[in-house]
Order: sequence, then C-alpha cells, then structure tokens
Amino acid sequence: MRVGDHVTRYVRRGSGLPVVIIGTDEEPHAVWAALAAALVDGVRVIAPEAPVAPGEFVTWLRGFVEGLGVSSAVVIVGGAWCAAAVELLTSEAGDFRALVFIPTRGTDEAALRVAIESRPDSATLPTLWVQPDWPPAEAVRRILELIAAVSA
Repeated sequence: MRVGDHVTRYVRRGSGLPVVIIGTDEEPHAVWAALAAALVDGVRVIAPEAPVAPGEFVTWLRGFVEGLGVSSAVVIVGGAWCAAAVELLTSEAGDFRALVFIPTRGTDEAALRVAIESRPDSATLPTLWVQPDWPPAEAVRRILELIAAVSA
C-alpha cells in the first residue's frame, strides 16, 4: 500500500476488531511470539513494516489505517515506536480504541509516562504498558483483556 511517499508492506489475517502491530522486528521480546499465537480468534491482525522516521509516525499511521479502510483499531507498538505513539493520545485518540506499549530495553518508559500524563486528554485512550518483568503469558493475558474490554 502506498502511504504518502512510502510503500508499506503488511500482513493481514483474521477478522473482527482490527489490531495493528508495529515494532516486532526491532529487538526480540518474548511476548511477540506468544501474542502472535494468541491473536488468532476474533481479531483482524495487521502487521505493517513502518517505513518512516518516528517523527512522521502519526501521519503515516493515519494514512495507513485510512488506506485499509479500518476504524477504531487497537494499536500495539514496541521498541522505538513507543515514543512516537505517545502523540496518538492527543492528535488521533478518537480514531483508535486502545494503545499497548511493549517497550524494549533502553526505552525511557518514565519519560513516556510523564509525557502521556501531561497531556490533557490522556485519559481518553485506554493504554497498557507491558512491563519487562512480566512473563509472556501474563503480558498476553493483559493485552487480550484490554482488547476484550474495548471490543464490547
């Protein structure tokens, strides 16, 4: 799919609530494999290659989601995309159902949380932070619970 000047390759499978997953390639995190196996029933998984710099992430994501023709997607981001996704809370919060952060080592999670909490409408988009010390099964359980809660 062409989004602006970028050609975005993506994989899509399943049906139901769209769940866009970005950032699985950056640094291996044990939760990704478990999450991929768990997201087979009741959701439409969309996994694009994010071809843009983090500063262009929101514009690219908006164009990508519009190009797919989906609305109210859950966005799961990992690695460097976590910082870029913070902007979703104010600029595009109404277009998404929930945001899940899977930070990798070196991500300044404390700074991201402060940035989120300082935004006036940060409570409008449900968010989940996957903690590095959570076992993969625990992380997947919590992600699936969030998806179920926003699907209702």
